[in-house]
Amino acid sequence: MTKESTTNIKSFLATLNGKEHEVPLIDGESMLVSMIAKGLQPTYQCQVGKCTSCIVKVESGKVKMENNEALSDRDIQAGYTLLCQAHPLTADVSVFCDDD
Repeated sequence: MTKESTTNIKSFLATLNGKEHEVPLIDGESMLVSMIAKGLQPTYQCQVGKCTSCIVKVESGKVKMENNEALSDRDIQAGYTLLCQAHPLTADVSVFCDDD
């Protein structure tokens, strides 16, 4: 993932613990890193796309994962992504991080 691909995207929305947060996007970093930098505490573990601890539902917009060794094509088609590997491709990205 190159920095140029997200240069125009400044933030994304994340619902965590029932609250919606606008998360400033750190150029070249994953959505997980951006959330942590904002002081949010999403669930995560391996940070390399293998464990699915950071799986979230993409409610709107499009994202791209750098690496994925855990989600099936069916999971991805259903709108799931891994925060540790995800980068927004569109300015309207919103993810739901809660389990329920």
